[in-house]
Amino acid sequence: MKEELKYTIVGITILFIIFLFISTFLEIIGMEYNRVLYWIIFIVTSLVYILKDNKDIVWHFIGHLQRNKTNKIINSIDYLHSLDSLELAHLINEKRVEPLNVFVEVSINLEETKSGIPVESARDFISEILKLEKINVVGLMMMSVKASEHNSLEEQFKKLKDLRDGLEKELNIKLPYLSMGMSDDYKEALDNGATHIRLGRILFEGYQP
Repeated sequence: MKEELKYTIVGITILFIIFLFISTFLEIIGMEYNRVLYWIIFIVTSLVYILKDNKDIVWHFIGHLQRNKTNKIINSIDYLHSLDSLELAHLINEKRVEPLNVFVEVSINLEETKSGIPVESARDFISEILKLEKINVVGLMMMSVKASEHNSLEEQFKKLKDLRDGLEKELNIKLPYLSMGMSDDYKEALDNGATHIRLGRILFEGYQP
């Protein structure tokens, strides 16, 4: 019997796209611009209430969370896909009311222009944040090298999966989720165990308003 493939599509959104998502029944909304997230949550929640729509929206924050904006939005999101510093982790632990589900961002390729914990530091980093009551580590996240070819993408995504498997054994924890893959490389990511793919452009290709 063929194994059922289960994964979550996190739509990468800005203000006007959110309303398209609601109208097309996407229940998971991902944000990458924290300067507008607070007001978008208010607007969309109000819209859902007005329309008497009973669906629950799960808010995923996938971009870099600026520390000076943390107070405004940290209790309005359900998942953070980009935890990459102890300073931010402690700030979340201080400000969050309920535990926040987080993905630890790992710099698989050590690109200077991208955030993330180096692979060799992942074990110690996760060990530290596991001590924080308001942080619930659910998995790892990565960004692939832009314009990579198929074989390179396969290798990059496999590295994150292997890292996750190793951390589970070393730390005796469960990290069920892997957030990896975007519009140009989600197929390779899914082939290598992605549970959350972050899609933007591809969701609206060919869309005619």
